[in-house]
Amino acid sequence: MRKKLTLILFCLMLQVTVAQNSNWLANDPIWQVNSSCAVGYPCIRQETLNYYFIGDTLLNGMLYKQVFKKGQGQYNWMAAPPAACSGTFSYIDTVPCYFLREAGMKIFLRQPLDTAEYLLYDFDLDIGDTLPVTFNNFQADIYVTAIDSFFTPYGYRKRFALAGNNSATHLIEGVGSSNGLFEPIPLMLECGYMLNCFSLHDTAYYPTLGPSCNIAVALPTVSMLDILTVAPNPFSSYTIINSNRMLQKATLTINNSIGQTVKVRSQITGHSITLLREELPQGLYFIRLTEGSQLIASQKLMVTD
Repeated sequence: MRKKLTLILFCLMLQVTVAQNSNWLANDPIWQVNSSCAVGYPCIRQETLNYYFIGDTLLNGMLYKQVFKKGQGQYNWMAAPPAACSGTFSYIDTVPCYFLREAGMKIFLRQPLDTAEYLLYDFDLDIGDTLPVTFNNFQADIYVTAIDSFFTPYGYRKRFALAGNNSATHLIEGVGSSNGLFEPIPLMLECGYMLNCFSLHDTAYYPTLGPSCNIAVALPTVSMLDILTVAPNPFSSYTIINSNRMLQKATLTINNSIGQTVKVRSQITGHSITLLREELPQGLYFIRLTEGSQLIASQKLMVTD
């Protein structure tokens, strides 16, 4: 009878732990990620950033967490002088960079001004399983070699050791990978990433127990409208987009009023972009300027005949 009671209690505890683990996006999570990227080698951009949630939003009848980002870092010239890049930077995003929701053992992602939803993670894995191709994993040969776990007050989280064409050493249940939350899992030639810290309710639980992963960015919130100027706007043949910051390998994405991507310009360097109308019909558009996964600015654009 005692053995049977012990077994029942163990099963109940296991059910509670599983129920807690399924609510991964609760309890005020904060991710701290370090990155080092060549932005035109030998110019290296080094950054420490936070991902965090502020509120929810309803998209196509589904509830998503709004992901914001802030960070700070510096540019380093890794060659003989004279240096072609230098200086420090910091920012606090004023609009969400991504939207996240969880369903079962999966986490899904949407991007601003994009109507599509992407699988970010599927943690329904066992030893020997291959990771699915997802938003941040474009390889089909990364697989699980071992599984362990770490403690949080809201349930244990599994940690999956990885092998194959990967730079992330582990996938972490409800957290992401050892590279970060959105950062690529496969090998990257120009960038290196590391999940430095993951916290819940101001206490870090990964990779070790400690204080909150929140970083103090000494910068007041800057309006996105202060970063870009677009003139003329509206325009009929061309317009000039000016940025008050030096762009390094930036991408300009233009979406129409229903969220479809109609034009993309990449590898943008400098402060100014001349945008030709070309085949764009008359109407309202939204422009997004990004560097890697960082949203620099977004703004409305009007095309007239």
